[in-house]
This record gives sequence, C-alpha cells and structure tokens, in this order.
Amino acid sequence: MLPPDSGCSEPLVVVALEVLSQYEAFSSADTSPSNVLRRANEKHFLESITDNISDKVLRGPLLQKLSKLGA
Repeated sequence: MLPPDSGCSEPLVVVALEVLSQYEAFSSADTSPSNVLRRANEKHFLESITDNISDKVLRGPLLQKLSKLGA
C-alpha cells in the first residue's frame, strides 16, 4: 500500500477511474471464448490497484466501478 502521506493516491485514483471507464467500454464488446477468464484476471489486477489506495474516500468510487464490471 502507498503511505497515506505520499500524495500519490489522488492521481492514482484519477488514472484508475479513466482506465476502468475505457476497460468497461472495450470489455463489453469482447465476445471471444476466453472472455470470462480474461475478465476475471483483469478484475483481479484492477482490484490490486484499488488495494493500494489507502484513502477510503478515494477508494470508494473505484470499488463501485469494479462492482459494476461483474467479472
């Protein structure tokens, strides 16, 4: 986890939200047979990014967005 006073949390959240928005758009168009496994792996990766946000207020929107992906 990033230290709470590192000042990196907010920029990381902004980038992560942008990545999640793009991911959501592209993943819904994927109809390949390996889509389910890939989405599960990608969701795990995105959750690991969220785990590195120590500020609960900043982490909340990321967790909400992840829950909507439904991988």
